[in-house]
Amino acid sequence: MKIPRMALSLTALVAVVACAQEDTPLSPQFSHAGWANAAHLQVCKVGTAASFDILVNDPSTGPGADVDLQDVPLADGECRIFYDVPLIPETPSPAVEYIVTENVPVGTALTKIVQETFSFSNTPLTSVDIIGSNTASGLITDDIGAVLTFHNTAVAAADGRMTGGGNPKIDGVNFGLTLHCDITLSNNLEINWAGGNWHLSKPIDSAVCIDDVAIDPAPPAAPFDTFQGVATGRLDGTDGSVVHFEFIDAGEPGRNDLVSIQIWAVGDDPSFDAPILDVSGNLKKGNLQAHFDQPHR
Repeated sequence: MKIPRMALSLTALVAVVACAQEDTPLSPQFSHAGWANAAHLQVCKVGTAASFDILVNDPSTGPGADVDLQDVPLADGECRIFYDVPLIPETPSPAVEYIVTENVPVGTALTKIVQETFSFSNTPLTSVDIIGSNTASGLITDDIGAVLTFHNTAVAAADGRMTGGGNPKIDGVNFGLTLHCDITLSNNLEINWAGGNWHLSKPIDSAVCIDDVAIDPAPPAAPFDTFQGVATGRLDGTDGSVVHFEFIDAGEPGRNDLVSIQIWAVGDDPSFDAPILDVSGNLKKGNLQAHFDQPHR
């Protein structure tokens, strides 16, 4: 995918830096005592409130790595600075790695991330639009700052059902499904991978079907294209394992369809524990198909 870039004027750079200084709720914040302000990471939210996982890995603080992870909610229009300190002068110049992941709210679609970088030596600010991902990452050196702006848009909920299955572009993972948006009819979801298997325990815990205007599921015509859900099932034959999933029918051929699956061990809490399986991406084989709903008896 071609990523557009554009150079902004020095005036825009000054405006961004000034805004960053004015909108500076410095808590929560990654910081290191004894350093003056310099390197800069700011995260902004546009469209809908959301929470973010923000990981900063600073290898310049000594042997190994100093890793800070925060889960931070941001209101619509809110910006926060999470890293606002310099790097210890070294040769070569040290760099801070950052990963910012938006936990996309149900009923919204992430349209893009605008990732801007600027130099404290007043070189022009550059901007990159990231589309098709909820994660932005990069490096901050002792001369470079970054501003990440996540844009969401509300999308309409819809009824219907989704069928299909296949293999994401990850070896050893395959799945099959028949899922209904209103979860009142029969639902099935099976996921297999090299390390185990997962089967749905009916019914689905929650489901939201979304008609994203940026996605066309046809053919055939359907009232939605994106199925987001949470369910509980049997992991290797034992009940009590939670799955979060998102399936997107992006039309034909099936290789344009998207899948995201996270599975937790029996008894684990998705709010605190890491999933044992976490896969996402386009289908390598198979197809997802959105349909109008079946008649209810």
